[in-house]
Amino acid sequence: MDDKDSECNSECGYDCEHNRDPDSESVMNDAEPFETFQTRVHALASKVIWPDAAPEEITVDRMQEGGYNRIIGITYTPADGTGQPAEQRVLRMPWWKDQEDGFNKGLAQLVFLKQYPKICTPEVLSFDKTSVNALGFPYTLQNRVPGVSLQARMAEPPENFGGKNTHEQWVQLAQEMGSAVKELLSTHSSVAGTLTLSPDNTMTVIPFPYRKEPSEQHPYDSSSRPTKWIEELLTDVFNEQRRVEIENEPSLVDEPMMHPHFIRMVSEMVEMGFLTDNIPNALCHMDFYPRNILVDPSTLKLNAILDWDSAVFAPAFLAARPPTWLWNHELDKEDLEEHDGYFPNPESNEPYDPFEPTTEKGQEIKETFERYAGEEYMKYAYEPGYRLARRLVRFAMKPIGSEQELYEAQGMVNEWNTLCAKLTVMAEDSDEVIPMLVSVIERSWEDDESHERAMRRNEEPESDGGLWKKMAGLWRGVFQVG
Repeated sequence: MDDKDSECNSECGYDCEHNRDPDSESVMNDAEPFETFQTRVHALASKVIWPDAAPEEITVDRMQEGGYNRIIGITYTPADGTGQPAEQRVLRMPWWKDQEDGFNKGLAQLVFLKQYPKICTPEVLSFDKTSVNALGFPYTLQNRVPGVSLQARMAEPPENFGGKNTHEQWVQLAQEMGSAVKELLSTHSSVAGTLTLSPDNTMTVIPFPYRKEPSEQHPYDSSSRPTKWIEELLTDVFNEQRRVEIENEPSLVDEPMMHPHFIRMVSEMVEMGFLTDNIPNALCHMDFYPRNILVDPSTLKLNAILDWDSAVFAPAFLAARPPTWLWNHELDKEDLEEHDGYFPNPESNEPYDPFEPTTEKGQEIKETFERYAGEEYMKYAYEPGYRLARRLVRFAMKPIGSEQELYEAQGMVNEWNTLCAKLTVMAEDSDEVIPMLVSVIERSWEDDESHERAMRRNEEPESDGGLWKKMAGLWRGVFQVG
């Protein structure tokens, strides 16, 4: 497929009427009901967007509404008898005024992505970051993208897809999705963090670690060379998380916490060659699922990738998480993907690996996606070290906030310890193996205090990393990767 075919239609917007939820407002306790709010929308449309239109030529309708943003459709249908086609637009605004910061970040992503047509996003036509308008809220005006969510199409029988052969449609979609991921992986920032717009609408980056009131912003720089190496970045983030938790709850100062284990994982991943200084910060969508993929209902052609509010610039391997729903779409395994697979299969109580297709057609779709996603994707997608590194970075981006997340963090650390132990038993020199094996097992999450004492005694692997490098080579041999 050539570049022209891989680009989405420039008439981008957002049309999710198939997924409209008329009762969604009921959970927005302080939100003004649509029945009265639509009057404000009509006023904005008639005074600002289509000032020459007659009031009766403008209609307002509700669309899909998210947890943070209200989405409203507006249409101008000329009644002059000239046959001029109707103009459809979408207004997007936060539910509450205290959500304006998050709204600004989502706006910055869409404005930024306009220069990357292969990623295929809704086009921002205009915006107002202030509340000094008829709505009383900041808003973006976007073209309206035709189509349905891929999730809706996946829920229907294959014979309802229409058009050409269903399998060919999925292969075509795999090409477009692969091209989008390749573009994401090649879109870099020297600073890891979230895009936002400065008061003069200059593109800037709020760096990690996030603080309640960000004190610094950096002008966006597309360099592939990070300003802060990954080991320093992640160590700083986890130390900051620990500091904030103790500041908010001083009684935690003597309690075992996960942060020392996270920092130890970072150090060991650096020693083993997974977290290297040459890993760039790439653009990561963070919610890359069928519900946010808009396609043509007849052909499955990619029309838009939606919901960029949580997108970040982060180490590139985070953007290489395999979209296994693309080749295992008959399975409902989103939870598996969320944790990069290897969740127990509830039927067999054995690990389920969603990376592997369950059918021959799925294998062709996977191979097509990989071909278009490129070498950078293949470098980071499947190797166990990067799979665990993705999970680790997610805890850096969002601190543990529930018992379930704590359980998942403990499981991640245990899995890392287990994989390290498997490598050590294959090392050639048994004199080196036994002490390292004991060290790895002892440093599990279940014995936080012993780990901290070991850290204070500086009981670390060889300073030159020789054994760890040997283990890294064995790792790649055992798993036949890299």
